[in-house]
Amino acid sequence: MAVRWEAEDANRHRGSHHKLEEALLYTVALLFHIMAGSLALLSGAAALSFRKGSPNHARAGTVFACAMIVMAALGAAMAAAKGERETAAVAILTFYFVITGWRTARQRNPRATLSERGTFLVPASCAIVLFLFGVDAVEHPRPEVPAAGLFIFAAVSLLPAALDLNFMLRRSLSGSQRIARHLWRMCMALLFACFSFFQGQAQVFPEPVQRSLLLFLPTLAAFAIMMFWVVRLRFSKKVNAMIKRGLRRRPAPVADTGQDAGNAGRA
Repeated sequence: MAVRWEAEDANRHRGSHHKLEEALLYTVALLFHIMAGSLALLSGAAALSFRKGSPNHARAGTVFACAMIVMAALGAAMAAAKGERETAAVAILTFYFVITGWRTARQRNPRATLSERGTFLVPASCAIVLFLFGVDAVEHPRPEVPAAGLFIFAAVSLLPAALDLNFMLRRSLSGSQRIARHLWRMCMALLFACFSFFQGQAQVFPEPVQRSLLLFLPTLAAFAIMMFWVVRLRFSKKVNAMIKRGLRRRPAPVADTGQDAGNAGRA
């Protein structure tokens, strides 16, 4: 009997130690998630304020992308650990927006490679999964999981899936299409970050602020800026002409010798 009690006590001790490790790991992940999200909001606002294409814009955009990648990855892992499958799916979609938007900005002549064909599966899968989650939320209502929100996220997932499919069929993007693809995906990631903080964590704000419309202003501002630039890129001839000039601009050849200069002149 004494041996059995000692074994049971050892098992309980190991179980409590394991739970303590899990709680500590989750707390550390949550801390980094919050820090990355705060940095993403600040750097995202900075990237929007700087002139597009400037070095400051590029630096702020890089910080924003890295912070969003950390935030989304940790958010997906923590949500999966807690069994919050809907939140995990939205975090994966956010991760996809940042990766594809950042990658597009770094490609001067985007081509539909094998990686683009693979990334198409991410929003398509998220659309299907979120739709099924929405159907389940209708059949088994839960106050913390609104079915309407899941259907909205499923519809949002369909848009990049359709655009990725169009990209694969066209096999390339024009200059304005590349900029628009980069812009709206990064803005959508910022929009998700704003929504996650200001609407998803509204309880951390004072009660008067919770009852007002102030918490919706950052989210609406991110959406308005995204729509402004997408429409401007689509219909502004001046912006499109600037993009084409930038793509055609090449560094002038440097003549190191007289012969090189003569060859350059004849060319």
